[in-house]
Amino acid sequence: MSITPPITGVFDGRDLLKPNSSPAFSHAWRKLIDELVAIRRLEDDWDGQGAQAPEVALVDSAIALARYFQSNDWPTANFVIAGGNGTIIFEWQGPEEFLEIEVTATNAAEGRQFDKRTNTSKSFLFSPNSPSATLSLARPI
Repeated sequence: MSITPPITGVFDGRDLLKPNSSPAFSHAWRKLIDELVAIRRLEDDWDGQGAQAPEVALVDSAIALARYFQSNDWPTANFVIAGGNGTIIFEWQGPEEFLEIEVTATNAAEGRQFDKRTNTSKSFLFSPNSPSATLSLARPI
């Protein structure tokens, strides 16, 4: 699927995304973006075990990606966290699969989609600013 609007896609022939423009949906994305703003203020060793703080530019890219997902009717990620190596991780969880997108550099991310039924995974790389970038992954639930 193309990561430029509109995003459409299927996994095993099933459409996994149901667009949602409700006020609660918008509120959930705003809350997630607020969590990213809080992550922006982390300092090195934020976890007491030597974790790197994400660079401000990387967090800003994660915020831009969250806004991109929201504007393309992706469901709100179940959570967003700072990775121990200075990255930002979005995760969507479903009963049969889950999807992670990890912002690894400014304007770049990598993802993993796991199918719990078959115990298989798919990995991908993308840049949301690249009009030619494509993904073959499920839209999260």
